[in-house]
Amino acid sequence: MDGSRTFASPAADVRGDLGSRKIAVQSLRPHAHTWRRKTAKRWRRRSPRQARLLAVPAQTAYLTAMAAGQWAAMEVLNHDDIVVHMADPLSGRLEGKTAITEDLISRTVMARMDPAHMQFARRWKIMCADDERVTAIMEGGGPTVTGDRYDQTYCEIFRFQDGKIIEMHAFMDTALVERCLFDNPLATPRPAGEGMRY
Repeated sequence: MDGSRTFASPAADVRGDLGSRKIAVQSLRPHAHTWRRKTAKRWRRRSPRQARLLAVPAQTAYLTAMAAGQWAAMEVLNHDDIVVHMADPLSGRLEGKTAITEDLISRTVMARMDPAHMQFARRWKIMCADDERVTAIMEGGGPTVTGDRYDQTYCEIFRFQDGKIIEMHAFMDTALVERCLFDNPLATPRPAGEGMRY
């Protein structure tokens, strides 16, 4: 049966279809609470696209804050239970905000850098994202206290939970880390032209 006829009223002959539609909307109002309840459930079960819409802006804010040296703003975007996995020689599993901001950044990295000329995330780009992860490439660095240059390229995989970073895997030039941050140059330089083999 035609829906407009089901909700027909004397006003329909004056306002035509518009009158019928108004009566239909008014008749459906008692069921509005059911619709709102179902919609709320759907929002709690975020779709992958909805999750990406939360993760990508959060990642953008994180890298923007890093480029500006705003460590407090970065820390706000870290989950309280964040876990960071670093490649050698910064290997290990760092748990919690303190392990990252104090142990890794302050004592290991910034202690070896010239803070006046150091800039992380000088250039960065988000490469891809799914329902809970974002992968980004970042370039940054500066002069060290010994006069060396720590110009690093990072590939970092972030996992988000509730709009904050709950886990990160970081990959970088580890030979550069050894030389600049640990005063440990390679004993045997790699021959020129030798690279990854596929």
